[in-house]
Amino acid sequence: MLAFGLDPDKLQNFDIGAPLLQLQLARQGLGISFATELVVRDDLACGQLYRVPIPSQLSVRYYAVTAKGPVRPAVVKFMIWLKSITDQLPKRRLE
Repeated sequence: MLAFGLDPDKLQNFDIGAPLLQLQLARQGLGISFATELVVRDDLACGQLYRVPIPSQLSVRYYAVTAKGPVRPAVVKFMIWLKSITDQLPKRRLE
């Protein structure tokens, strides 16, 4: 983080409780926000936001869940679409 001019010992956390507003503040240069790549892909691509590498041993996974029993066709269609989107994301882990 020091490479980005950020001293972790001097940072303060202020959670405003609205992730989209936090992203908007980051876009305006008023802070840092944590978000999945899917949410900020366009901002990263155009250079409005920059990825700050943060070492972590954590690996985040998302699971799609549904009630026990038959899965509705609309749910299957949505899952196929969601998988197609997430398959486009880079497969990497921050270390």
